[in-house]
Amino acid sequence: MPYVGLDVAVMQGTTAALFDKLEGGEIGFDQSLEHAEGAGGQDSTIYSMIEPKGNVDTFLQTTGLLAKVTKAAVNGLPTVIEQIDGGVIGEDMRKQTSCYINSCKLSQQVGGAVKASFAWLALGMTTSAVTTAPAGNASGTTLQWVGATVELNSAPYNCQSWESNLENGLKLHTSLDAKTAGVYRMPEGITPGNEKVTFTAEFKSKPDVGLLVDAPAAVTLAVTAKNTEASPKTFTHTVVGKPKGLPVKLAKGEDEITWRIECEADYNATGAWAYTLS
Repeated sequence: MPYVGLDVAVMQGTTAALFDKLEGGEIGFDQSLEHAEGAGGQDSTIYSMIEPKGNVDTFLQTTGLLAKVTKAAVNGLPTVIEQIDGGVIGEDMRKQTSCYINSCKLSQQVGGAVKASFAWLALGMTTSAVTTAPAGNASGTTLQWVGATVELNSAPYNCQSWESNLENGLKLHTSLDAKTAGVYRMPEGITPGNEKVTFTAEFKSKPDVGLLVDAPAAVTLAVTAKNTEASPKTFTHTVVGKPKGLPVKLAKGEDEITWRIECEADYNATGAWAYTLS
């Protein structure tokens, strides 16, 4: 039978907590084949390490995954997610274990809700025993553009959209050491990397940012968005970075002009990416 999104579920943790409202994604793995080729047309293939991984695009409703994005120490890993179960209920549910978020993108545009995209790496992967999905979050918990605010260095510039990205630079690794049969090609561990934060925002008014000076100062993007619960919650997100560019869009006729700022933080900068939901 054909399957559709109505058959899909993705959950995290040993309690199988449902992800925020899912738009799409993938749960799977990477691997490659090395050809050991010799004279006379001889060849044999060697499989690489299996690299369990996944990604989701969601409408942000809670901070459960956001709390597992950043690292407590520069040379450490993000908070581990014990397991992620996802796939097609009753047909192909997959379980990944010892998962670590490698990247997170937050974004919003005029007329939309705050979106959150996550990508992770995992140390193990098997078939999931999950056969039913828990109930989703209440419909009023998406963070709307109505009532939102966006400021650059504490000033509004008619923002049309914004996007922040945090990347952890994680890498899976293995070795030639003895392993257990059946999972020999699974990774042994994850190597930490630099935490890299960037953000962009598009405005209808030109931001007052000095770019052509000897040492451009860092700027702060501060956004808020509210949900529509009976007692509404407010999401706040601040990103700090050094401006790299501020091109002005050229257009014809009645097409509108916008300015798009691009910023990047120092690697592993404390306080470059922060949020609250209360």
